[in-house]
Amino acid sequence: MDKDRFRHDGFEYIAKYFENSLSELVTRNEGLEQNFRRIDANRFTAAAYLNGKKLCAGSASIGASPFSSRGIEYSMTAEPTHGGMNEAVSVKNDDQSLYFEAFGMQSGRDHQKLTFEGAAELFWEIFIRPIQS
Repeated sequence: MDKDRFRHDGFEYIAKYFENSLSELVTRNEGLEQNFRRIDANRFTAAAYLNGKKLCAGSASIGASPFSSRGIEYSMTAEPTHGGMNEAVSVKNDDQSLYFEAFGMQSGRDHQKLTFEGAAELFWEIFIRPIQS
């Protein structure tokens, strides 16, 4: 029960982080537009556009695959049901606390203990990468 609650609470944090960060990104960058869409309690999509051209896109989900029943998946596409992932975090615990641990497919952050904020930042860094390059 505790791990499920942690995973769902973490997903809610990540969704709000993306929604707020997209709003801030648009505020600070003239000509940028964004689309944040909450599909349901377990999925969201996000995209940023410049002059109508999609610059970056991503989606996150829980419960969409056998892995995400234990964690949260992130994909570099705004198609939430495409069946793949580019990064993921799973819920782990030690004798003191619950935390997320990244697979490290995109970040090299495998085996780090991530908070909700750390997991959100991990996925956001992957999302924003196309704009920064």
